Amino acid sequence: MTLPPINPGGWIPDSIKRQITDGVFEFLRKLADKVINDEAGAKIARLKSDGDFQQALDQGLARATARFATEYAEQDEDLAAAIAADTDFWQAKSVRQAVLTLLQHPGHYEDEAWDVVAQKFDDVLPGRRNRERVDRAVQFYLRCVVEEVWHLPPLKPIYEL
Repeated sequence: MTLPPINPGGWIPDSIKRQITDGVFEFLRKLADKVINDEAGAKIARLKSDGDFQQALDQGLARATARFATEYAEQDEDLAAAIAADTDFWQAKSVRQAVLTLLQHPGHYEDEAWDVVAQKFDDVLPGRRNRERVDRAVQFYLRCVVEEVWHLPPLKPIYEL
């Protein structure tokens, strides 16, 4: 089976990209309130409307999508193709909640908390009977997204706090 063509930059709807951006900046705002001085907090606030940052975010999300499409196809080509073809993937409430939660908890994917944060993805490809396969594929894709966002040059030093 061959993967359908994916436009990595266009697969994630703009409304979801905005939710991701808002989720990242909500986390950063809370972090600034706790541990960063007011000047750094103001820089973070300005970053949200920075066109270069938005472009970097779009590129990071495109890299995450391309990474999922190529790397996960090696593990499970059928499921990678099914998710790539699923136009409702990013509309799934479980996916949106999980990606925002993971973005606001750097490092959780590296420990056992990942299973708690990621939960189950019953609203992704609901017709599939083997839910464990679907959950693993979604978790892999979300891990790709989260890693790309955490490693964006403007955000990496902040997340490292």
